[in-house]
Parts: sequence; structure tokens; C-alpha cells
Amino acid sequence: MTNIPTLHTQRCKLIPFTEEDKSWLFQLFNDPDVLYYMEGMKLFSTNIDETELFIRNMNRQNNEGNAFLWAIQNESSLIGFVAIYDVLTVPNLFYAVCKEYRNQGYATECVYTVTHFFQDQYNTSLTTSVKEDNIASLSVLKKCGFAFCAKKQLYIKKNL
Repeated sequence: MTNIPTLHTQRCKLIPFTEEDKSWLFQLFNDPDVLYYMEGMKLFSTNIDETELFIRNMNRQNNEGNAFLWAIQNESSLIGFVAIYDVLTVPNLFYAVCKEYRNQGYATECVYTVTHFFQDQYNTSLTTSVKEDNIASLSVLKKCGFAFCAKKQLYIKKNL
């Protein structure tokens, strides 16, 4: 089992998700921007049981050493998440922040912290896919050291 550590940024804590967080995550998965920019989340936004399945699946994959799923906590409330899956093959990063916390640097802080943790632990590159019209996410990735690599809006952060 791979332990999901609590990580700290200047303003947030990144903590492991639990199945008790499913209602909050279900709401985030149903945010129109999240559904547009993260098409893969549509599968988990149809009902709360599917969202719970997502959390269980990510935790199972974590137990197998193949995924991480952190909730972003600001003071006492959840404001987003950061995740890495396919750790053992081609590690892929994805994240989302609640609308009222966007464009305030939270995603940048948390993505930066998670990518540094991951690269310290695994000494390998991270990839992520971003729609070309997702200007905010492109900015986050640039600030965190990712670079454009392919035609399908694939970005990679090389080893530090």
C-alpha cells in the first residue's frame, strides 16, 4: 500500500480523500466548467454512487501503488482536488478547483506541491492533457514547469 501523505502549501493542505467526501466531489464533478474541461469526469458525475466509485477506485489504485488522490483544503473547507493516476506506467496529473476559488493561485500552489512531491518520490516525468482553450490551466502548468509536447495538448514536466 502506498500512503497518501498530507502535503502543505502556503494556504492549503492536501489531504487524502475519503468516501465521506463523495457529496462534495459530486458537486464539483457537476460544475459546467469541470464537465467541459475534464470530459473523463462525466462518467463519475451521473450520480453520487458513480462519484463514490471514483474515490474507491482511486484509493484501490493507491493501495496498488498506482494512484494518488488529494482533496485541497483551505482552512476548514474543501476547495478542489489534485490526482495522479497510472503512476507505474505513464503518470498523469489532473486537478480541479471550485469556481469561487479559481484564478487565485490555489491550483498553482497545489499542482506545484504535488509535482515536487511526486518527482522526489518517483524521479520520473508527469504528463497531463489540457484543452487548448483552458487558459487558466495552461497558465498553472506553465508556472509549474510543464512544457507542451504533442498535438493533443499533452504537457509534460521533466524530472527536476
